[in-house]
Amino acid sequence: MVNTNGVVEGGRWVRVTGLTSAAGQKLNGKVGQVLNASPNSDGRLQVKIDGDVSSGKLIKETNITDVPRNELVQTCRLFARGEGSSAQHKVLLFPKDHSMFTNCNPKGDSPVMALCGLPLAVKRVDPYTDLSGFGAADNQPATFLMIDPITGFAPYQWQTRVGPVLVYRPGGLDLNFYDMVCINTYFHNIIDMYAEEPGTFDPMEWVNPAYFQRTFRWEVNENNWRVNI
Repeated sequence: MVNTNGVVEGGRWVRVTGLTSAAGQKLNGKVGQVLNASPNSDGRLQVKIDGDVSSGKLIKETNITDVPRNELVQTCRLFARGEGSSAQHKVLLFPKDHSMFTNCNPKGDSPVMALCGLPLAVKRVDPYTDLSGFGAADNQPATFLMIDPITGFAPYQWQTRVGPVLVYRPGGLDLNFYDMVCINTYFHNIIDMYAEEPGTFDPMEWVNPAYFQRTFRWEVNENNWRVNI
């Protein structure tokens, strides 16, 4: 059963607080993930701080607080074919003030979605399993996100062996499970239109916010899905 509300992977999200040393004060207020389930003999947990390239900081439990659920943002991880999931994607939760939401292009990485008024960042992530088999690293939904709005073709590096990706909205806005279903519906609706003879069609007729909304709105209303797009 797919958890459409979202889960946290890699350790619980926490915020650093109350450090008094000169170095520690620079960490106060930052978010990070706890990498070990229980503290060491000194009562410290290994915390991977957002933006820090080290393997983690050892911080006392008394100097971290859990990030509340209402401060976590929904993002979507799109599975590669060889990861063996029955679903095409799942929802992962990240703190709203995580740097990933500000250190990305505000127009997103998907050219088509930018023109549809829904900027989406698309970033490759580590796979859950070995993807060396033929076609195992392919990811059609991710490829569709990266197509050129005029030609309908994705850049070569996004055509095969894409692997799993994380899709999220710049600025820390929610992208839930059904939002991603609607986006997939839209791309499946338009992709065959690019097969027509070049010069006989205008892609901007279907690469725009109004057409984007029309492709899935009936499905949302029929199923009473709660969406953010």
